[in-house]
Amino acid sequence: PIGPAIDDSCLQQAFFATPQSRNEAPAPPLQPPAKLRIGGATRSKRKKKSKKEVKRVPVVGASPDPWAWRKYGQKPIKGSPYPRGYYRCSTDKDCRARKQVERCRTDPSTVIVSYTGEHSHPVPLHRNALAGTTRNKPQPASSICNSPAEQPPAASPIGDDLGAAPAAINVVTDEKCPFSQA
Repeated sequence: PIGPAIDDSCLQQAFFATPQSRNEAPAPPLQPPAKLRIGGATRSKRKKKSKKEVKRVPVVGASPDPWAWRKYGQKPIKGSPYPRGYYRCSTDKDCRARKQVERCRTDPSTVIVSYTGEHSHPVPLHRNALAGTTRNKPQPASSICNSPAEQPPAASPIGDDLGAAPAAINVVTDEKCPFSQA
């Protein structure tokens, strides 16, 4: 089998963790859902139970899944020195998949990843490490080397709001450009 058995103490802590403290009385057993009558049809108010998948992953190495995730929260866990991180799938804006990541209390070299919900889109072919960031496109070397007749306009080639090229950029006006392929 791939991965550790489910009887691992870290996975048990993550999968069977409950928010109630030891001093509180146990929650009453679940009652059958109330019926709701809408337009002659009877509907159940029971919320669809989402499945939860728990994996144990080493801290070092690549991410265990191909999805892009956005962190939306973090909170301390009672009885653990490590916080739990909360992530949403950012591959598609309507995707309801989420995951929780926490470091194992008994083995800090591993993390416990709990997945809930299902992805509403296909698996992406590549995960862009810079997804969600804005960056300027690099200027090709050929555009730096201009003949005197092809001088760039006064606006910045980098696209900032300064209105002129930064002083660190020297425009080569020689006919033999050191960056050219000729």
